[in-house]
Amino acid sequence: MDVVAVHNTAKIRPTDPLPLGESFVDLAAARNQAETGQLVLRTHAPIDALHVTVSALRGPDGETLPVELFQQHYIRLERTTTPAFETGWYPDALVPLEGPIDVEPNANLSVWLKVRVPEGQRAGDYTGMVRVGERDIPVRLRVWDFALPAAGHCRTAFAIWYDQVADYYGLTRDSAEHWELAERFYWFQLEQRLPADDLPISPSISAQDWLSAAARFLDDPRVIAYRIPARPAEPSWTTEVVDGLRRAGWLERGYFYLDEIDEPTAGGIEEPQGGAARVRELCTWLQGIAPEVEHLVTAEPVPELEGAVATWVPLFDRYDAGDARDRRSKGEDSWWYGCVYPTHPYPSYHIDDDLMAARVVPWLMHRDRIAGNLYWATTIFGAWDGERFAPRDPWTDPMAWPGANGDGQLIYPGPDGPLPSIRLEAIRAGQDDFEYLCLLEQALTESAGIHADGVCEVESILASYRDRIVESAFDFARGAEVERVRRAIAVHILRLRGIEVGAVESSAFVSLVTPVTAPEPGAMPSLRRRFDPDEAESEGWAAAIDRDVLRLRTGPNGEHRPWVRWNIDDLTDFDVVEFDLVNRSSLSTALFVTFLRDDGVRHEGARAMVDAHGREQVAVPVDFALMNPSRITGFQLELMPHQPGARLEVRGVSVSASTGVTRFHRALG
Repeated sequence: MDVVAVHNTAKIRPTDPLPLGESFVDLAAARNQAETGQLVLRTHAPIDALHVTVSALRGPDGETLPVELFQQHYIRLERTTTPAFETGWYPDALVPLEGPIDVEPNANLSVWLKVRVPEGQRAGDYTGMVRVGERDIPVRLRVWDFALPAAGHCRTAFAIWYDQVADYYGLTRDSAEHWELAERFYWFQLEQRLPADDLPISPSISAQDWLSAAARFLDDPRVIAYRIPARPAEPSWTTEVVDGLRRAGWLERGYFYLDEIDEPTAGGIEEPQGGAARVRELCTWLQGIAPEVEHLVTAEPVPELEGAVATWVPLFDRYDAGDARDRRSKGEDSWWYGCVYPTHPYPSYHIDDDLMAARVVPWLMHRDRIAGNLYWATTIFGAWDGERFAPRDPWTDPMAWPGANGDGQLIYPGPDGPLPSIRLEAIRAGQDDFEYLCLLEQALTESAGIHADGVCEVESILASYRDRIVESAFDFARGAEVERVRRAIAVHILRLRGIEVGAVESSAFVSLVTPVTAPEPGAMPSLRRRFDPDEAESEGWAAAIDRDVLRLRTGPNGEHRPWVRWNIDDLTDFDVVEFDLVNRSSLSTALFVTFLRDDGVRHEGARAMVDAHGREQVAVPVDFALMNPSRITGFQLELMPHQPGARLEVRGVSVSASTGVTRFHRALG
């Protein structure tokens, strides 16, 4: 049986080839953070009742951390959301692993680990073991010497449809049992750093009773955002709630969001009852009640609503960063959202998309200073048939809303309450990434007073990290590069606090790891094909070949975006693309590698950075999860934009297959 550890951004389907990975699990987390890892199991013969267990992680002075295990649940997609992906089985729900499991032959099965690091945990390296049958897989967790704040900074409105929870579990709506279960879903989602829009409180009670019930939620610092209930038909009830929230000091964390005028421009500005006039009327009413509170209107700016809407909420692909900056100077603000649309290559929460599509949203929000992220539902357990939500088995049917697999459902209904999906875990990881960026920004700002020009450097330093992950809302890293960047941010935070960081691997951990061994006698030999420089196609400022070296450069102001491409008929026999790169400039140079498919679809395989005056051997695994290798027509190396005076030499290019090696060190993390 093969067991490999892969990053938690990898979405491994059962039918994919065994992915390249490691023989150990390597994690890192701050205090007050949860982190996940993934093991992929594959066997050539069926295994019944395989036992998978994990020890507690043991660290400094014998301190321990428990580890949770989850088995991957797979769901079959009969239709795809976009042509970029295929039908078939996809991983999504995570089910607590509480006993032996059966492993089918010649199919991948993932087991996930989750470690929750308390706020008071001692920093340092923690080690343990996952036992898979008779095999021991080492686990290492580095706990950074800082904590993520309980009260986060990335505001969300991820709606829990409490009536859907009641209906699935066969409970009477608005009963005591219903609200008890609804509250469990609320706290579960809040632990993912995703405050829901509505508090789990009955809507059929008086204003004073609502305020009393809300106290224990709004006293929790993790509740950084919530929807203030507003009843246009009962303005006095709404005013009483707003006044009570203001007296208690809870009002400014809230926002208004009226279902009556949701997406008022989706079918033309006259779609809502009363059209633009009704939208303006309700905006004016809420502005009069609570001018300090955001009123979210799910629309991009349109002339018909100018002057009325103060917080615009466009779709991911309709957000205009330049326009939003101008509006902020006038006192307006912006959230954004995704739903059935947009789809790949934009961010999405769809099952048939990569996990970075869900995780990247907070990176873009931090860069563009977007105030919040709205999502219409996490608990749609029925299926919309055009008139109502009909019964659906969410464990076998992925289509809650027509057109997008998984849209409207991020949480699965377990026998005793909510269970996560890997999409939900990816979203939580993105929320944690946002807090890393905020902590770095805070530390940089505090240290700026010591350095004469420190203030102007803060944003450029933040950008140096963010730019390694995001270029635009449709152009972002889709692999494990996010882990390298997050760890680099953690080290930067610690050094700004005067804390030196030790080596990445501790000797205690390295001694547990089985070294890479040469192929066994008789194993399939490694395959390799080298490309000559004159086989490349190029554009931009790619200079002529000089003594078997291909040179790429940009203009003095960063203009031009040179690329070089190699065509290949079939990558079926190869699993790695390798580059030998030399940076001749005084600045680190960023690049990315893209795979090309016969129908024009492009998939970014990896991003990399070559240090100033440095030489880098970059190895990029072919991403079989998104592209059938027989349909790949080539690969392309491209410099990222806005890099003045970049000068990169390509000294060697090859594709290879190292099937006899049991573990592969990925050059890109």
